[in-house]
Amino acid sequence: MFQDRNGRWIYFQREFEHHRAATAKVLNCEYETESLARAISTWDAFDLEDAVVAAGATAGVVRSAEEWSAHPQAK
Repeated sequence: MFQDRNGRWIYFQREFEHHRAATAKVLNCEYETESLARAISTWDAFDLEDAVVAAGATAGVVRSAEEWSAHPQAK
């Protein structure tokens, strides 16, 4: 998991090469921990989650129970 510019936590599905490549492309960095952390720290986690998913990979912001219950996927 990584922290965004606001201190929110976000995680990524890192098992598949195409997910790693899509995430690195969105972040415009190499897919290694320090580069990822640096790039992620410049983003808002919710915007990054949307961008990574739109690029064909997976990401998830760590949400409170209240935030999750308000999310469309929780319905």
